[in-house]
Amino acid sequence: MLSAMLSSKVKVGAISAEDGPDVVGTRLLSAITGIDSLRLRRKDLTKKDLKTIAEAAKASTLDHMHFAYPIGGRIGLVEEAIAEMGERGCRLVWCDYLQCFSVPGHKERRGEINELLSRIHQAGADAGCAIMLISQFRRVGEDLKTGKPRPLGIHHLKESGDIENKARIIVIAQKQPAPDGVRVRFKLAKCTYGGEYVKYDMLRDNSGTLRHVHYYKPEENWG
Repeated sequence: MLSAMLSSKVKVGAISAEDGPDVVGTRLLSAITGIDSLRLRRKDLTKKDLKTIAEAAKASTLDHMHFAYPIGGRIGLVEEAIAEMGERGCRLVWCDYLQCFSVPGHKERRGEINELLSRIHQAGADAGCAIMLISQFRRVGEDLKTGKPRPLGIHHLKESGDIENKARIIVIAQKQPAPDGVRVRFKLAKCTYGGEYVKYDMLRDNSGTLRHVHYYKPEENWG
């Protein structure tokens, strides 16, 4: 999410219902400087690291990024945050993540998820911005024959039925072992605009930040 926000050419927002500004800020600083986020949290920094941070503070322009932290994820607070992002000119808002959001008073989770998706979609439409909503997967194990992670599909998403019905675009991300380290393969699993099943890879750099590597090459036998 932060990699996409940093490289965005338009104003973007992020709504974090789980992690506060301390965690998000550390990850953002790590992505900008290339310093491992664990060392940042521990304040285990060298003079070179401090110089890198100082230089990044002078050079980095983050005016196109806005954040909100409705911890606990009550839908009213999420709607207010989306509206505020729209007022600031954000064209895309990331919501992290669906399973953290809630509608007070709901007793049945499926009905709650359906209302959450409808209200978040409407809030984005009212604010004039697209919504990218992050969701968890159900836990899946490895393939017993190959030892590799089982391929993920839309049906592996938690509350997958309602998500598939409401979403216009679904992008699935899954870790893949590779010769140059663990990559994350992204697959366009649903798109009402065409281009389904486009795949591309991202690799974590030394800071732990995902960076674009290249589009998926079927001839590579590691994925």
